[in-house]
Amino acid sequence: MMSLNFGQDSPRDHYDQLVTAIDRLRKEPQEASLGQQAAICVWSLCDWVSKHPSVVGQFANEKKASRSVIDDAKQDCPELVLLRAVANAKKHRTLNDKHPKISKTEINGGFSRAFSNGFKQAGLYVEDDQGQRYLLDDLLEAARKYWDQKLTSLGL
Repeated sequence: MMSLNFGQDSPRDHYDQLVTAIDRLRKEPQEASLGQQAAICVWSLCDWVSKHPSVVGQFANEKKASRSVIDDAKQDCPELVLLRAVANAKKHRTLNDKHPKISKTEINGGFSRAFSNGFKQAGLYVEDDQGQRYLLDDLLEAARKYWDQKLTSLGL
């Protein structure tokens, strides 16, 4: 089969891209494009996992597999919902009302995590529609852990 993704054709390949994106963001915590790319990697894993033959085989069709993978991901890792909004905001000019929204994002200066977690940290921040602020690094790390466990449990 010919690759449409430069040989990156498995869920594990895309998970590895996520890990690389997170590592790069840690080195440049205020680089928005790195954070956006990591969010896209996180959310695209839903598609890559749900379309894997071993996962599709557990369901009547791809659509049911996709719905199940997405529903499980949103339930087991609520951070994915915000990361989905970050990914969609990168791809589209506006977000629709169908999915939970982020109200804003910002790039903040501050202290390095190496210095202390007790102070406002330099990095990318996401605010949800309830006014709760999150450091993008923390959202991505929760999603990385989720996908690592999910892929392992599925044998992918």
